[in-house]
Amino acid sequence: MTRVGYLTFRRSPLRDIPPVVVLAGKEYQLADEVLQAVVAAAVPDESLRSLNVDVVDLRSGESAVRASEKAAVLPFLAERRVVVLRGSIDAKKEERDAVTAACAAAFEHAVLVVAHAGKPQRPQGRRPLEEALHFAKAAPRAALIDCVLTAKECVEYIDGHVKDLGVTIDAAARDALASCEDVVEIRNVLDRLALTVADKRIRRADVEEHSVSPEEAELWKLASAVNDDDAPRALDLIEDMANKVGPLIVLANESNTLWQLAGTASQAYARSAGLSPGRLQRAARRFSSEAARYRANMAMRALERSLNGEREADQQLEELIVRLCTMRSSAGRKSRTK
Repeated sequence: MTRVGYLTFRRSPLRDIPPVVVLAGKEYQLADEVLQAVVAAAVPDESLRSLNVDVVDLRSGESAVRASEKAAVLPFLAERRVVVLRGSIDAKKEERDAVTAACAAAFEHAVLVVAHAGKPQRPQGRRPLEEALHFAKAAPRAALIDCVLTAKECVEYIDGHVKDLGVTIDAAARDALASCEDVVEIRNVLDRLALTVADKRIRRADVEEHSVSPEEAELWKLASAVNDDDAPRALDLIEDMANKVGPLIVLANESNTLWQLAGTASQAYARSAGLSPGRLQRAARRFSSEAARYRANMAMRALERSLNGEREADQQLEELIVRLCTMRSSAGRKSRTK
């Protein structure tokens, strides 16, 4: 088994991808980046990925056996196929044993990616890293990618991200931002500052002004999960939030901002709303103007029902998350038929 950290993987991607790749660690965003890199390496031709990349999600009732069945299928017009197995982080022991069996029965013509990154919904008694190691060791050949960064590693991550953004950052600002050891917050702060600093130089004062509390960082994570249609992750995030009205306000504000940005190149509205323009601009490209309007109206109605006492905030929040995460295609159809 080969075990490498995220930064090591980014510097030197695996040349020979083994039949099993296990993604571990708390940073699901880093895990998504690694997953994209693995898929691109295993199936370089984008036009063939729809035929050679499958996803099995244990949270939706599918089983690890199904992942083995999909991995057994020979690739179509490609050298390898990829099967992504999600949801193991929240799986019960019996389901995790089935994941182990799927790893042990890996096929050389396929890459089974076990997405075991993130935090379990019920962490009591769980050891996610040990579970990930168990998955990887069960396979004849496997790689485990640690998707977590220390404060020192965050410094290198920040250097790479500001380079991609086309800005510079002072050492004091970089160190202050790295100390949070939270990739979502780091990216959101940098994305926002890259669009607002006048001379494309980020200073410590800028970071201190735009850094957010852990509570606000969790709300950003929630909004990003909803924009990614990841209902299980969003529902996990709100479990530890005592005040359910706050997340409703955030989702309503975010949905309204996405509506304003949908179909435009303007980022002024996002900045005036105090939100992350870079993150929102990327999300806005995924929705048509009509679909974004429908989402905004739904979120505002949910907030109003909670504030006027028609529905309990926790029930309204869960319902809104599920509907927003499952209505991307249907929202456009509904709005067109009005």
